[in-house]
Amino acid sequence: MSGRLSFDYITKEAADGAAFKVRDRLLFEYFNPRGAVSAKRSMDDRVEDLVDRGLAATGALFVHGSLNRYHVEKLSKLLRQKRPRRWPVEYHARAIRREIVEAAAFIAEKESAQ
Repeated sequence: MSGRLSFDYITKEAADGAAFKVRDRLLFEYFNPRGAVSAKRSMDDRVEDLVDRGLAATGALFVHGSLNRYHVEKLSKLLRQKRPRRWPVEYHARAIRREIVEAAAFIAEKESAQ
């Protein structure tokens, strides 16, 4: 065994990507169900549900929902690079997680005002 983690382990089984090398961390954040992009998708669904129920204006999709894809697209662009740098991977993954926290606070505020 060469010490390299398998694609299946990184994208399906790993619980945390903090100790991974740059490429593996990028794969974890983008494809793993516990990664930032998957968490963002589930939060996007919650925001969309809030808008569908009429508890939030459609602008919430631009700020907190599925139309706010800047950092996800940046991670996608990094996936296409042969040797991505650590800093952009870490920065965009942290930014996605920060947006998830902000969206969760927004959802909690709107649902409590109901």
